Amino acid sequence: MKPSLRLLFSLALSVCLLTMPSKPVQAQIDSAAIKQTISIFADSLVRSYYEKDWNTFIALTHPGIARLYGGMNAYVGIMQSIRKRFEDSLEEKKEAVSVRQFLFTGTSWQCVVERIRDTRIGGKDAKVTSYMIGQSKDDLAANWKFFDVGDNLMVNISSIMPDFSDDLIVPEKKIVYEGDKAATTAVAAPKPKKKPAGRK
Repeated sequence: MKPSLRLLFSLALSVCLLTMPSKPVQAQIDSAAIKQTISIFADSLVRSYYEKDWNTFIALTHPGIARLYGGMNAYVGIMQSIRKRFEDSLEEKKEAVSVRQFLFTGTSWQCVVERIRDTRIGGKDAKVTSYMIGQSKDDLAANWKFFDVGDNLMVNISSIMPDFSDDLIVPEKKIVYEGDKAATTAVAAPKPKKKPAGRK
């Protein structure tokens, strides 16, 4: 190769390397596999709570929870108290989880997972739909950690996960009572809820 051609080749190679995206190449991402991985991890977290497997529960809980509750042990203590209070509800069907959305932000993968639970509230059969936010800092989204978006957690999302993406849409939690068609209609299309503007 002539010196001038060698120089052009080297320059072209350098430009290609410098302009390559830092995020995973989307063509190489198996969306179905990532969705399945999220489902497996989310289901394991839910199951660990019902089975009182607190080691697994801690391992799959987003570490940002510790900032909000003053430590992971304090948070787990609260969850254990709640779990004990509802000990008699073990006969309830296990929660079903489904992945609503996932994306890559440039630094991490993030997702929204829906949880649906059939239960009884005030003597009436009800279906409770709530949501979890998950994050994976692996390029291939191989490991996930989650936290629940509860009734009062929406304003604290940025405290738990400062890099929460504005592109994630988190619907409102909803409770639909059996036979309550009006309620079903009212919550069929929940208004999207996002983190407060200006908070990063």
